[in-house]
Amino acid sequence: MITIPQQLTPSTPEIDLEHAQRMSALGELAAGLAHEIQQRLTIIANYANGGVRRLENGRLSTEQLRELLHEISSTALQANEIASRARNYSKKEALELTALNLNDVVTDSLNYVEEQLDNHQVDLELELHPQLSEVFADRTQISQVVVNMLLNAVEATAGIESDRKLSIQTTHDDNFVNVVIEDSGCGIPADIQLLIFEPFFTTKGSGLGIGLGLCRSIVERHQGQISLDSEEGKGTRIGFSLPLLVCSDSPHG
Repeated sequence: MITIPQQLTPSTPEIDLEHAQRMSALGELAAGLAHEIQQRLTIIANYANGGVRRLENGRLSTEQLRELLHEISSTALQANEIASRARNYSKKEALELTALNLNDVVTDSLNYVEEQLDNHQVDLELELHPQLSEVFADRTQISQVVVNMLLNAVEATAGIESDRKLSIQTTHDDNFVNVVIEDSGCGIPADIQLLIFEPFFTTKGSGLGIGLGLCRSIVERHQGQISLDSEEGKGTRIGFSLPLLVCSDSPHG
């Protein structure tokens, strides 16, 4: 298994250097965030097209239509929030941190890739820890990480004829909460496994893999780390770990 090396965070006296580094990363972030916005637009189109098909087949109740429109509206607002974060990144906008259960983030993220799972006929297996510890994180950004990893996993299975499988596991230990996504896809050649987290690197004509560089940036901003375990022809395990939420006597924990 490869653990992606974490970049050092500059100390307070080096705040100008930190800002310069953030500015130099804008090219990577612009590409990654544009991908995430495009991803949300694809999700909106999937919801709308699915609703039309269900209406035509008489399989959509008023309540289901209400829920569908709510999901479309919610996803559009997420795209708007991502665009706002892109505009404000150079201003060193603070993370909007809240106590999160990553099981909830995983479950919500699956709603966004349901169409892709169905289209590629991928069997999904969930192994979510029933008493998962919480983390202190930005829900929108961590959702971006999970959705992007899921889409890459689904895409990886497209190159195989049968047994298209995807599993998601959540665990925790004394220090971290872990999310691991495993697919039965084509795997990643050893000589490019570290490169896929670099800006603009992709092995796909569609450029889908470019989002992994953004995933790395987001996870590292949360003091976490990304791991990768893959063998060409035998699938991939990719995941991330975030520090446990540490409680204290303060009202904010």
